[in-house]
Amino acid sequence: MFKIYKIHVSLLLILACVLISCSEEKKNDQSLLSIAVLQASPGSGVIGGIEEPNLGTATLLLNFDTFELLNQEECTDGGIGIIISRNVGPITPILNIHEVDMSKNSGIFLEAGALTTGSHMDLDHSDGETYGVVNDCPAYVMENTLTIYDLQVLNCQIADQFGAGANKKMMSFRARCTKS
Repeated sequence: MFKIYKIHVSLLLILACVLISCSEEKKNDQSLLSIAVLQASPGSGVIGGIEEPNLGTATLLLNFDTFELLNQEECTDGGIGIIISRNVGPITPILNIHEVDMSKNSGIFLEAGALTTGSHMDLDHSDGETYGVVNDCPAYVMENTLTIYDLQVLNCQIADQFGAGANKKMMSFRARCTKS
């Protein structure tokens, strides 16, 4: 199913690139088309979407490693936000998304650097480092009800030292939690 979904998303991106290039002349059209082609290539590392995880869990992809985070610690609006760890106790990785505005269903992003209007993400990793986003990354609300919040981020570059370090990784995740 993931492969079919990936192919459909890739075809939609290619179609969007063609439509954009027909309506306006831009120097970036070739790079947009290249991104769509990369997404369709197996093993490219670019993720097109993540299947819905179980409630109270998250699926985290770092480069080519997949982690199932099984322990929801928090799922609240505002400063504390969403915290989901690998298992009970301080077992890394631990996904922390702070300053979450659960009243929004669109226009959400993980903000790099000092917060102004976005959410803040830090990832405690088993290598002993804390990772943050390098550049702002869009976030997508997959479901938002009175009891469930489901957030997905795709292909976001992160780095150690809260985003300022030299050790960089490509991160995607989908977190599905029970609001408290």
